[in-house]
Amino acid sequence: MESFWPALLEKLKTTLTGPGFQMFETAIAPLSLSDGVLAVSVPSDVMALWLKEREPLLQEIFTRDFRQNIVLDVRVAPAASEVNTVPLAERAAAVAEEIPAETLAKFNPKYTFETFVVGNNTRFAHAAALAVAEKPSVAYNPLFTYGGPGLGKTHLMHAIAQRALALNPKLKIVLVTAETFVNEVVSIIRDGSDVARWKNFYARFRMADILLVDDIQFLMGKDRSQEEFFNTFNALYETKKQIILNSDRPPKDLRDIDERLKSRMAWGLVTDIQSPDFETRLAVLRKKVESDSTIENANIPEDVIQYIAKAPFSNVRDLESVLHRLVAHTAFFQTPITVDFTAKLLKDLIQTQDKHVTISTIKQIVAEQMKIDIEELSAKIRKKEIATARQIAMYLARELTSATNEKIGDTFGGRDHSTVIHACDKIRETIKADHALLDLVNSLKKEILAR
Repeated sequence: MESFWPALLEKLKTTLTGPGFQMFETAIAPLSLSDGVLAVSVPSDVMALWLKEREPLLQEIFTRDFRQNIVLDVRVAPAASEVNTVPLAERAAAVAEEIPAETLAKFNPKYTFETFVVGNNTRFAHAAALAVAEKPSVAYNPLFTYGGPGLGKTHLMHAIAQRALALNPKLKIVLVTAETFVNEVVSIIRDGSDVARWKNFYARFRMADILLVDDIQFLMGKDRSQEEFFNTFNALYETKKQIILNSDRPPKDLRDIDERLKSRMAWGLVTDIQSPDFETRLAVLRKKVESDSTIENANIPEDVIQYIAKAPFSNVRDLESVLHRLVAHTAFFQTPITVDFTAKLLKDLIQTQDKHVTISTIKQIVAEQMKIDIEELSAKIRKKEIATARQIAMYLARELTSATNEKIGDTFGGRDHSTVIHACDKIRETIKADHALLDLVNSLKKEILAR
């Protein structure tokens, strides 16, 4: 072992990136090599998962460079000082009552670790998120998670914030989208770079104990905002504050971003979330049926849930959309929920996925069909017919595009993401009982998909 481990590190040094190699150097301790079994010790479950994911690489090195077939034996052995015998959930519950209501209001109460469905596609990302939530700036810093839309990245981000706050109510936690960060920078510069406003900006972001930034890819091509984020990153990292980033792609694939910033994003732990497999889709659907009273009361049969799980949906958001639409249609038409009925609904939805729909197209068609000026959809007008058209357009944008609530709100006159959520919820609830509105929404949808 005395000669084997240093030799292995030399091979890994030329194969792994800096942060990955540092994990082997500092976080993994060799224990023994006997009878073809290499035993190593790691400090946490998430580190064990990280190492297991790299086992194929190690096996290749063992066979190619050492001419041996070696089995890896990974043992989790946290330091005695870090062991806490009280279960994490109990510790969280014990202090949850201390958190001010206005603080909790910043985070989505539905996005917790308890409501997150762990599958093969999310197991590593979930374990890393949980480790960071329990030990901010100790476990992995920064934590960078990437994957396509609707796979659970934002869910985990809100779960981290709420769990960390439950364990330590005194933490200052800031959760924003990169778009919000950019908009604040642009606003200050546009208004003359007032010194007081910059001080407030720095106080908000650089004094945080945990900074969570969603959709970090929005920084691409925005040089001044990248500069401010680079300085913010450095300030937090140097003071051992936790940084958590989400993106639709890994750091190396972020175009038009300063190389120094990309390098820093990969300093800690990079995890990814893939599209859910059948078992995960099935688990997500069952969890949704159990946790959502509206869906639960619809009594969706198990064979229907199985049928939906087999459909080629690539993310969790689409699965939830299927359930909501199914309940809305059956509630209005008073038809039983059957596999045949579900098959017809899924046919339309799968066709929808194959269409590339833009928000501008949605706004144009809604304005034409509802006989209003397209500019009125973004204006500060509260007339009932205008407000209804705007809410329908926002709902269709959420249903037919992958745009975030923040992006949709910005497209409709710079409205807050909570306005978009309210609009979508209102239309979704209203079409359950309003036949005319349901027909209108369906007619608009067909016109949009036909363009």
